[in-house]
Amino acid sequence: EIKAVQRRLSAEAVEAAGELQAARAALEDSEERAASRRAELEARLESARQDAFHAQTQGQAKERELRCALSQLGQLRQWRASSEQRLDALSAECAQSRAEAENAASQLAAAQREVAEMRRSRGAGASGGSGGSGGRGGRRRGGR
Repeated sequence: EIKAVQRRLSAEAVEAAGELQAARAALEDSEERAASRRAELEARLESARQDAFHAQTQGQAKERELRCALSQLGQLRQWRASSEQRLDALSAECAQSRAEAENAASQLAAAQREVAEMRRSRGAGASGGSGGSGGRGGRRRGGR
């Protein structure tokens, strides 16, 4: 009877040892899969970090470009406003110069008429003289 118990216990011990060995093998396999999965996740995390850093760097570069472009736009707007003011001033100056030129032309025409009238009256008073050395009048010199 003792030997039967010993054989039964021995058989149970062998069976338990087999189960233990199978459990150890399963645990090792599970640990290997977990380590592999962890390495894969760590690699993906590192890749995501690099992508995020790259995107942040690109975003900062784009932000700098945008700020530069906005600054240039502001400068262009100031230049445009300044140019428009200069153009308005030049237009006013041009209009004033045109008015002065028209006034001068009008005065010149009046002076030429007056000179022509004086020459005619001198010529009539000289009883048929040559009409003076400036008989052509000043119209060619100052005419339009």
